[in-house]
Amino acid sequence: MTRGSVVWIVVSAMVGVAVIVVTRLLLDEGPWAALGQWVGGLGALFAAGVALWVAHQETRHRQDTEFEAAYAAAHFVTSGWRADGFEGIPFVKNSGTRPVTHLRITALHPPESSLDPIVVDLSAPPVLLPQIEWAAPNWQVRNSARDAELSLRGDIEPYAIEIEFQDLAGNTWRRVGASPPTCKSRMKS
Repeated sequence: MTRGSVVWIVVSAMVGVAVIVVTRLLLDEGPWAALGQWVGGLGALFAAGVALWVAHQETRHRQDTEFEAAYAAAHFVTSGWRADGFEGIPFVKNSGTRPVTHLRITALHPPESSLDPIVVDLSAPPVLLPQIEWAAPNWQVRNSARDAELSLRGDIEPYAIEIEFQDLAGNTWRRVGASPPTCKSRMKS
């Protein structure tokens, strides 16, 4: 419990006692019995509210813990370039202990931040298992205006690869090069 909620509970109890003392002086025994039932009902309602609040806090803590674990696991999905003769081949490796799904290479980001990323769309197998590497030897640039720029694929390695994937909890992750993953959509359980 936070300090504010403890103060609120103490103040509420003091006000409740004050109300009981004042009403006892004003009422005889018949209405006093009815007032006791009302106070008991309000106490039960308050206890139910506290129980719901505690359950919500526990659920939120569990979800945050699960998300932190998923975030740590997303760090183990990396991408890079492998030299194959004159051409660079993009690859994605799952070095973690959990499989990932819906893996796609979506763009190549040039080293100069002023240039727009190059749009590509490479879909991997439906599931990339742990400790497995997937490479895309045959890949194409989607927007043809940049084809001339990439005609020498040996110079492609400075480009950061943007990948998107899902973990088994349904969180969708995006990662550009060596930067940390960002969560595009978070599933709540």
